[in-house]
Amino acid sequence: MYGYGRIIFSLSRAGYIPRWISVTSENHTPYRALILGTVVGLLCVMVVDVASDAVDAVILNMAVFGALISYILAMLSYIKLKLSYLNLSKLYQSPLGIYGAIVGSILAIFALIACYFVPAYRAGIWGIVIVMLIATVYFFLYSRNRLVAQAPEEVAALNKKI
Repeated sequence: MYGYGRIIFSLSRAGYIPRWISVTSENHTPYRALILGTVVGLLCVMVVDVASDAVDAVILNMAVFGALISYILAMLSYIKLKLSYLNLSKLYQSPLGIYGAIVGSILAIFALIACYFVPAYRAGIWGIVIVMLIATVYFFLYSRNRLVAQAPEEVAALNKKI
């Protein structure tokens, strides 16, 4: 809960999703983000329960599919950083270097493709694809023009020396 609450809160505070979600309580708890994440998760379980017999397999595969996409993007970002900034500090070192990120990306892509070949997992994959398409359309039509110029996360990233 803590993880998705912080992610939803940060996305809202930066303007990627509606700003009303980033309201916190007097204890600075992002309660709206926590409630929204819980409701969305519950709705996903209910939809999958109606559409499929293997609720646990579909929900697990949705999480795996999303995690694989995150891993691929992180490894590709690492490769881009290492190629664009050749004298990066030790903070951005990997024991396996660029080659490890390339091999990891290829393996993650194969795992992503393999998820589709298990029939019980296909509903989860299509669910994630539909959510990603809706999020992309939402970004380009609405939130792209409403981003917060100086979100705290962006300020912290800009003030770091590379």
